[in-house]
Amino acid sequence: MARSESALPTVQSDDRQFGGLWSKDGHSIVYVQDVGGGEYFDLYSVPSTGGAPVNLTNTPDISEGDNLFSPDGKTLAISHKLKTGTNTNIALLDWSTRQVRKLTDERQPDRNWGFVAWSPDGSRIYANRGNTGNTDSDVYTIDVATGKIDNLTPHQGDLLYNASALSPDGRTLLLTSNAKYGAQNVALLDIGSRKLGWVTDTKWEAFSGDFSPDGKYFSYVLNADGRADLYLVDHATLRAEKLEFR
Repeated sequence: MARSESALPTVQSDDRQFGGLWSKDGHSIVYVQDVGGGEYFDLYSVPSTGGAPVNLTNTPDISEGDNLFSPDGKTLAISHKLKTGTNTNIALLDWSTRQVRKLTDERQPDRNWGFVAWSPDGSRIYANRGNTGNTDSDVYTIDVATGKIDNLTPHQGDLLYNASALSPDGRTLLLTSNAKYGAQNVALLDIGSRKLGWVTDTKWEAFSGDFSPDGKYFSYVLNADGRADLYLVDHATLRAEKLEFR
């Protein structure tokens, strides 16, 4: 059933709010809110029919955000940063108990984790791990049950591999990398074979986008000589079409 705008709840605060997300059952909306203007955030939920918002995390010494539900709607993948630490990790919030479990435990002070996608069956998470200088990064798969991590893009030296989306069938990651010419290009990573197939061949900058819901298309942005254009790519043929906006 479609939701009318008049039926949506309204929450107000003197602190910044962003990142609204529907729960899988449609009964709640989850969002991120600053605490006292300190740029440290908690996760809140509000009933979709209206009502008082609830602080899901309520952690003054931890900043949480970047929330995304698992396919079964039982777990939220969130970012997790200690006020006294330098690393952003990935954590899991149990939707029913509100218990938070850290999934990554980064020990290198200049490395951070960023969530990309859940696998279709919810058993794995795909994530980027990179340095603070944005000169070196890799794409990982993380076992949700055990926390075991596996690097899908191992390399020598400083190179960037940053995934932006997972195909709906869970077989392919869409990513951006500067492993070609030293310039950002778009590629597809076959997860099973770990084979990388380049989509763009440019010395400008190209950045990966997202897959269509049916997986037949994906997008990327090309920044050529200061002009950014959006392209839609046929996944089967890799034929790209620039989208014209008027």
